[in-house]
Amino acid sequence: MNLNKSKLTPAFIIALIAGIIFSIIILQKQPDLYDHVLMSQRLINGDLHYANFLYYLTIAVITFFQPDLIFLQISAIIVLTASVVYKYSLSLSFLQNDNLNHDQNSLNQYAWFALFLSIASNFPVNLSATWYLGQFPPNLWHNSTTIFLMPFALLLFFDALKYLKQPSGRLILKMSIWVIIGALIKPSFLFPFLPVFFLLLVFSFRFSVNFLRGLIPLFFGALGIAWVGIYNFITNTYNEGGGVEIAPFKVWSNWSEFIPLSILASLLFPIALSILNWNDLKDKIAFRFAWLLMIVSMLVYSLFAEKGSNWIVVASNFSWQLIVSNFILFLTCLKEALSINESKLIFGFAVKKVLLLIFYAHVAMGILYLIKIPIFGYR
Repeated sequence: MNLNKSKLTPAFIIALIAGIIFSIIILQKQPDLYDHVLMSQRLINGDLHYANFLYYLTIAVITFFQPDLIFLQISAIIVLTASVVYKYSLSLSFLQNDNLNHDQNSLNQYAWFALFLSIASNFPVNLSATWYLGQFPPNLWHNSTTIFLMPFALLLFFDALKYLKQPSGRLILKMSIWVIIGALIKPSFLFPFLPVFFLLLVFSFRFSVNFLRGLIPLFFGALGIAWVGIYNFITNTYNEGGGVEIAPFKVWSNWSEFIPLSILASLLFPIALSILNWNDLKDKIAFRFAWLLMIVSMLVYSLFAEKGSNWIVVASNFSWQLIVSNFILFLTCLKEALSINESKLIFGFAVKKVLLLIFYAHVAMGILYLIKIPIFGYR
């Protein structure tokens, strides 16, 4: 009974936090949550033509395709809150996996750390400007499709990781499903996932049968990106003229005065772990996988920009994969930090305690950010 309570309490807390924050953002009509509710209404009315329609369709289905705005807002809050709780649940399972000490205290600890992770944020570079834009937190609260995508991205990462360790046809099927769902919600995470998983397939299997089988979800992922890109731009979905250009740091520099500082503010915990525990981590596939996703995500954001009027440059539509990849990196690094031996020291201090203090600082920033949202908005 106590064990069940220990699991349910953090889940209830994150559900309560998510429900309140999403309700506030929608009530205040802050972008993008409220705008996406209106898009679900347009879908019901037959006036929405997006290739990546799955979130808007899900909201509509829950209301039985009733276009009433109140019902759609309630539906959005339910779906988004459920997505955050599922993300928490998946994170908890990952943290507990391979743990040899399944006593009650350790299970309690993992549940609370999964909660803390679901709140953690980046450090603000300039308190008078934006806390979030220019940086990339492991969690965000204002973009419906990224929030809805997150648990499916985690499922894809977990199954890809399992395939690299122990390949099977069942995992190929599951990954293919996750990449299709991801493309129909928001294809952003596929930009780093496809090249990184390809590289890891080559590294793990060379050009064997398992390598060839691993290409199947990559094929579906590439097909999904092509479908979304071609459909949305040919049909002029964004009313911006369409097109993508290679424009190094054009978008990022709109929001960050000093990009290296923005990277440090966003990745202090993973960077610290990598430096302080490199010898124990460098050969671990999950750690390597997560960092490669993050690096490619930054490259995509750095190199590409959408053509069109200025708002789409400001909107940073090639940045969403950063949030997803950063949550995966934080999750992977948190698991490794929790497994560090207490006796390992750096300058007389326990490495594990130093790393967890940095992680707690990210959590504290997340709490302050949640307080900031209803007062000053998500930026």
